[in-house]
Amino acid sequence: MTERPTYLPMLEAIANAERQGHEYYSAWYEHATDPDLKETMRIVANFTAGTAKEIFRPASRPNCPFQKAARQFRCLLTERLSEKSS
Repeated sequence: MTERPTYLPMLEAIANAERQGHEYYSAWYEHATDPDLKETMRIVANFTAGTAKEIFRPASRPNCPFQKAARQFRCLLTERLSEKSS
Protein backbone atom coordinates (compact mmCIF):
# COMPACT_ATOMS: atom_id res chain seq x y z
CA MET A 1 0.00 0.00 0.00
CA THR A 2 1.25 3.49 -0.87
CA GLU A 3 2.10 5.85 1.96
CA ARG A 4 -0.08 8.92 2.35
CA PRO A 5 1.91 12.05 1.33
CA THR A 6 2.75 14.31 4.27
CA TYR A 7 1.41 17.40 2.50
CA LEU A 8 -2.06 15.92 1.95
CA PRO A 9 -3.55 17.09 5.30
CA MET A 10 -2.52 20.66 4.46
CA LEU A 11 -4.18 20.47 1.04
CA GLU A 12 -7.33 19.08 2.65
CA ALA A 13 -7.33 21.94 5.18
CA ILE A 14 -6.95 24.50 2.38
CA ALA A 15 -9.78 22.90 0.39
CA ASN A 16 -12.04 22.95 3.48
CA ALA A 17 -11.20 26.61 4.15
CA GLU A 18 -11.98 27.48 0.52
CA ARG A 19 -15.34 25.69 0.79
CA GLN A 20 -16.14 27.66 3.93
CA GLY A 21 -15.02 30.88 2.23
CA HIS A 22 -17.41 30.11 -0.61
CA GLU A 23 -20.28 29.88 1.87
CA TYR A 24 -19.37 33.22 3.48
CA TYR A 25 -18.90 35.08 0.20
CA SER A 26 -22.11 33.61 -1.21
CA ALA A 27 -24.04 34.82 1.84
CA TRP A 28 -22.43 38.26 1.50
CA TYR A 29 -23.37 38.28 -2.20
CA GLU A 30 -26.99 37.42 -1.40
CA HIS A 31 -27.31 40.32 1.05
CA ALA A 32 -25.24 42.97 -0.73
CA THR A 33 -27.15 45.95 -2.08
CA ASP A 34 -24.29 47.78 -3.82
CA PRO A 35 -24.03 46.47 -7.42
CA ASP A 36 -20.20 46.71 -7.54
CA LEU A 37 -19.81 44.90 -4.23
CA LYS A 38 -22.37 42.30 -5.27
CA GLU A 39 -20.47 41.55 -8.51
CA THR A 40 -17.18 41.34 -6.63
CA MET A 41 -18.64 38.92 -4.08
CA ARG A 42 -20.07 36.77 -6.89
CA ILE A 43 -16.65 36.50 -8.51
CA VAL A 44 -14.89 35.78 -5.21
CA ALA A 45 -17.51 33.18 -4.22
CA ASN A 46 -17.06 31.41 -7.57
CA PHE A 47 -13.29 31.61 -7.20
CA THR A 48 -13.29 30.04 -3.73
CA ALA A 49 -15.70 27.32 -4.84
CA GLY A 50 -13.44 26.56 -7.80
CA THR A 51 -10.36 26.47 -5.62
CA ALA A 52 -11.98 23.96 -3.27
CA LYS A 53 -13.01 21.73 -6.18
CA GLU A 54 -9.80 22.00 -8.17
CA ILE A 55 -7.25 21.59 -5.41
CA PHE A 56 -7.00 17.85 -6.04
CA ARG A 57 -7.49 17.91 -9.82
CA PRO A 58 -4.87 18.29 -12.54
CA ALA A 59 -4.14 21.93 -13.37
CA SER A 60 -3.66 21.28 -17.08
CA ARG A 61 -7.17 22.42 -18.08
CA PRO A 62 -7.05 26.14 -18.97
CA ASN A 63 -10.74 26.28 -19.96
CA CYS A 64 -12.17 24.78 -16.79
CA PRO A 65 -14.58 26.98 -14.77
CA PHE A 66 -12.02 27.46 -11.99
CA GLN A 67 -9.43 28.85 -14.38
CA LYS A 68 -12.04 31.21 -15.88
CA ALA A 69 -13.04 32.45 -12.40
CA ALA A 70 -9.37 32.89 -11.47
CA ARG A 71 -8.79 35.05 -14.56
CA GLN A 72 -11.90 37.15 -13.80
CA PHE A 73 -10.77 37.60 -10.21
CA ARG A 74 -7.27 38.72 -11.22
CA CYS A 75 -8.69 41.17 -13.77
CA LEU A 76 -11.11 42.61 -11.24
CA LEU A 77 -8.37 43.05 -8.63
CA THR A 78 -6.08 44.69 -11.19
CA GLU A 79 -8.86 47.09 -12.19
CA ARG A 80 -9.70 48.00 -8.61
CA LEU A 81 -6.05 48.51 -7.65
CA SER A 82 -5.37 50.71 -10.67
CA GLU A 83 -8.49 52.79 -9.90
CA LYS A 84 -7.29 53.37 -6.33
CA SER A 85 -3.78 54.36 -7.39
CA SER A 86 -5.08 56.90 -9.92
